[in-house]
Amino acid sequence: MLRMCCIPVVRDAARRLLRALPDRPGLLCLSHPLPTRAARRPAPGSPRPPATRAARCLLLLVALGAPTLRAQTPELRVDSDAPGVASSCLPQTVTTADGTVHVVWQDYRGPAWAVYYRRLPAFGAGASPPEVRLSMPPLPPGQGGNAIAPRIATDGNLALYVVWHTSMPDVELLMKTRSLDGGLTWAPASPLLDQITGLGVSSEYAGPPEIAADASGHVHVAWAQSNGVRDQIFYAVSLNRGTTWSVPPITQPVNVDTSGHSESPRLATDGAGFVYIAWLDHREPPYRDVWLRRSANFGLSWLPGEKRLNGHGSEIELELVAHVTSAAPIEHRVHAAWIDLSQSDLGGPLTEVRARSSYDGGLTWNTLPATVSDEQPDTEGQHAPAGSPAGGLFTAPGGSVGPLGSGGPPQGGLRGVLPRHVVAVTFNLDLALDGKGNVHAVYSRVDAPLVGRPTRVYHNRLDSETRLWGHEQPLSRGGVLYPTRGLPTLARARVAASAGFVYASWMQCDGDGDTRDEVLACWSTDNGLSWSAPSVVTLKPAGPGTSTSAHPALAALGNRCALVWDDRRESTDHSQLPLPPGAPIGAPDVFFRELPTH
Repeated sequence: MLRMCCIPVVRDAARRLLRALPDRPGLLCLSHPLPTRAARRPAPGSPRPPATRAARCLLLLVALGAPTLRAQTPELRVDSDAPGVASSCLPQTVTTADGTVHVVWQDYRGPAWAVYYRRLPAFGAGASPPEVRLSMPPLPPGQGGNAIAPRIATDGNLALYVVWHTSMPDVELLMKTRSLDGGLTWAPASPLLDQITGLGVSSEYAGPPEIAADASGHVHVAWAQSNGVRDQIFYAVSLNRGTTWSVPPITQPVNVDTSGHSESPRLATDGAGFVYIAWLDHREPPYRDVWLRRSANFGLSWLPGEKRLNGHGSEIELELVAHVTSAAPIEHRVHAAWIDLSQSDLGGPLTEVRARSSYDGGLTWNTLPATVSDEQPDTEGQHAPAGSPAGGLFTAPGGSVGPLGSGGPPQGGLRGVLPRHVVAVTFNLDLALDGKGNVHAVYSRVDAPLVGRPTRVYHNRLDSETRLWGHEQPLSRGGVLYPTRGLPTLARARVAASAGFVYASWMQCDGDGDTRDEVLACWSTDNGLSWSAPSVVTLKPAGPGTSTSAHPALAALGNRCALVWDDRRESTDHSQLPLPPGAPIGAPDVFFRELPTH
C-alpha cells in the first residue's frame, strides 16, 4: 500500500489518483497489495527499473497536476517575552491577500492585561517584525486598565481593524485601532464611540465584541452592554475604513424588545449591503431564544422588526455566516446555527445543532430548523416517510430536508414523532463558508451514556446547490472520556475554509487528568466531502508533564491555512495572575504553524 512513500498527503493523493485509473498501462494500482520482494526483483538480463515506486508516484502526481507539495512547516513562537513567564493567550488570526498572517492576543506582563499584535509575512516564512502593543499603557496597579478579548478583521487587502474591551475603574470601554498598510503602522488606540453617548461603555464585561469588514471600506462592530438593568445588543458602523463611526442613540439598541436580557451577539455581512446581527434573548422566560435583525444598506439603518429563528428553547451557542452569490440570479444568503438544549425521553440533557437559512437577504427562511448533528444512535422506531429511499435524503413537513441512515436522525420537524432516547451533549459549534457557497459546521459531542464515552469532533456540510445538510462525519479519533476532565477538555473546535479547501482544528487531551493536551487538525481538499486523518500540530518535546495546548484559531487563504494557539510547555505556576473571563491558568505562549496540508 505504497509503503515506500512516507508522506501521508502524497500517499493519500496518489492512492486516490491511481484508484481512479486502475487499468491505465504502466501505472501501479495502489488498491492492490505490493508484490513480494522476489517478485519485484528483475529477471537476469532484464533492464533495471528506472525509478522506485515512490518516485513514480511523485512523478505521477506532477504529471496529473497535483498540488505542489511543501515540506513540513515549523512552529513559530509569536509573543517575544521570556518563554513561560507572562500569560500570552486566546489568540485570533486573519490572513490578507499578500499571504501575510496577522495575529492578536491578550497578554499579562504586569501590572495589567494588554492587547498585542504581530504580522507574519509569507505565512511565517518571511522576516517577521517584532510584536506591537495595541492597547494603551497600563494604569498604576490597582486602578484597572485591563485590555482583553481582542477581535480582528480585514478587508482582505491591507486594511486591518481590531477592537477589544478595556476595564477602567467602574467602567468597561470598547476600544479600537486600525492599520491601513497591512499592520506596518497602527493608529493610537481610542474608544469606539464617544463616552458622552453612553455607547461602548458598560459597568461589567459582557463578552467579546464582534467585528467584520468588507473590501468597500465598511467596518461593522456589534457588542452586548448593560443599560443599567440588563444587557442589550448595540452596533456601530464606519463607511470610510474606520475614519469615522456612526453614533446611534443609547435608547436604540439593535434588539427591538428590551424586556429581557440579550447576549452573545453574532455579526455577519455579505459585503453587498446586507448586514445581520443574531443574538440569544431571554425576553420570554424561561426560554433563551435566537433572534435576528438585518440591514440592507450597510448598517446605516435597520429594517423593521426582528425574527425569532428557533422554536422556544434554551439555546446555548450561536454562529452566523453570510455571503452573496456572484452569478445571476444574485442571492443574498445568510445561515444561522445554534446549540439547542432540550430533554430526552429519559429526562437527561439532549443538545443538538440546529440551523436555518435564508436565500433572500433574511426576508424568508426555511420553515423549520434543520438538525445538523446526528445524535440518535438508538434507531428503534425510526423509518423514512413513505416513498423515501432508505438511507437517503427526504423532505420533512414544512420543507426542511435532512438525512436518514445509520445513526442519523431526520431533520426538521420530524424529530417530535420519533423516539428521543439519547442523552447527548453537543457543544463548541463553529461555522465557515468555503468560497463556493457551502457552509461547514464543526462541533464536539459526548454521546449516551456520557460516562465512559469519548468526546469527539464532527463535521457536517450544507451543500450550496442542493441546499441540504448531509450526514455528519467524525473528524477526531479517541478523545477524552467524559467526565474525566469535563466538557471544556475537548474544546474550541474551529473551522476555516477557502476556495474549496476546508480546515478543522481542536484541542484534545488524553484523559489522564493532568498531562499533555494537544492541538489537532485535519483538512479536506474537496469541499468537505472527505478528510485527512487528524494530526497533532504541536511540535513540543515528547514526554510526561503538564503541557496544555489550547484555544486554536484558524485563517484560510486558498490552499493554505494559518493556525495559532496558546501553549503552556514552558509555563511555571502563575495561578496568582488576575484571570479575566476565558483566560487559561498558568503562563502560556502563543504559537503559529501553517498546516502542512499540500
